[in-house]
Amino acid sequence: MHHHSLLIALSLGLAATAFAAEPAFWQPGNVRELFVSGLPTDDAGLQMWADNGVNCVTGVKPELAHAHGLRTRTWFTMNYMDSRNTPEERLKAMAAVHEDGSYARPNDPLFPTVGQYGWTACINNPLWIEQSQARFRQMAQDGYDGCHIDFASHYESCFCLHCVKRFGEWAPRHGLGAMALQDAAHATDLPTQMKLREFRIQCVMDFLGGVRTAARAIRPDFATDGTWHHDNGSTYQWAYGDHFDLMCIE
Repeated sequence: MHHHSLLIALSLGLAATAFAAEPAFWQPGNVRELFVSGLPTDDAGLQMWADNGVNCVTGVKPELAHAHGLRTRTWFTMNYMDSRNTPEERLKAMAAVHEDGSYARPNDPLFPTVGQYGWTACINNPLWIEQSQARFRQMAQDGYDGCHIDFASHYESCFCLHCVKRFGEWAPRHGLGAMALQDAAHATDLPTQMKLREFRIQCVMDFLGGVRTAARAIRPDFATDGTWHHDNGSTYQWAYGDHFDLMCIE
């Protein structure tokens, strides 16, 4: 998990135009975004950013950002659940499951509370998919123009019933016959290992496409991006279809 106290990200590109008159706003080179945390977000501050070429912000309420001709996006972590506001039985019903049957919990030494309060959701779990898509519909209803999705290139080695079932359907279509997920996880040959990796990444991409589609049902130009890391899924995340509008490199 990444909870930065201050992050400024400006990307240079085309000249800004009023957001309401820009149907193709999320184009390469067009977005000059400011991640706002601890910076002035009053009328004077936002007008200063707009006057100096910023055309999109993250972390500013829609009514305030839009008043200055700025698009605004919010934040979501792809598979993070907080035990402080979710009952434990609900957490367990949506959590990723290790092969030994234990529940997956995040660990980030830089942010100890992530591990203290956090649970890791399974992106193939229908309850988590439903809850996440509802969150994105609400973002769109609230007027946000998009969302940054943290941890979006990471996948869990989950062995819950939903992952097992989905792999059982996926494997025969990709040359693995009736191989079970557990057997694929212990395979020593490289082709099987790579196909399992592809399966995990494809599941992530489908989840990301699903939440964006949910938001776009309400706000058609709603945009998403995910943090690019040197980890599990980043290398291939652009090869699996149309699910992101921007890329965040961290």
